[in-house]
Amino acid sequence: MKNYLITGCLLMVVFVSCSSGANQNAAAEKKDTVTLAAPIVYPFNAEYSSNFTTGDPKNSKLVLDLFMAWRDGRTKDLRQYYADTVNADFADGNHFSGTGDSLAELGAKIREEIQAMDYKITAWMPVHAVDKNEDWVFVWYELYETHKDGSKDSTQSHGMYQVKNGRISYWGEYDQKFPAAEK
Repeated sequence: MKNYLITGCLLMVVFVSCSSGANQNAAAEKKDTVTLAAPIVYPFNAEYSSNFTTGDPKNSKLVLDLFMAWRDGRTKDLRQYYADTVNADFADGNHFSGTGDSLAELGAKIREEIQAMDYKITAWMPVHAVDKNEDWVFVWYELYETHKDGSKDSTQSHGMYQVKNGRISYWGEYDQKFPAAEK
């Protein structure tokens, strides 16, 4: 009886080892086979780029540090975040093109009219436009402001910030007002 049991166990070991070797060979053969997906044809061509990779997280930190300085009213700190020349397209339709010093001065005047503010940051994403060799940070957020006259604003916003040499050289803002509260 012992002999049958030992023989049976040996046969199972041989069978399992032969089977797993066949499975490993089949798996190795599958690894060598590459199936290429059909290229995607988009209905539009991107004006700027459609070739992005994940960007440097340090660029996100730079932009979020700017947000904190603005929120906290530290207008003397704004200049350190801007390049020597900056362009900005604001959500209200105004455009700025000038020096980082001039933008910091403009920011200080605007911030003086805001009594309190806060952000709820929804998401941020640093990206690198491969074909342009340019770096951007996209930020989605809610903005809540109380002005010195007592009026309040709240918006859902999207900002895109171009970063060159560790400084913000462009930004664009897009806002949507929250619907009026039902009374």
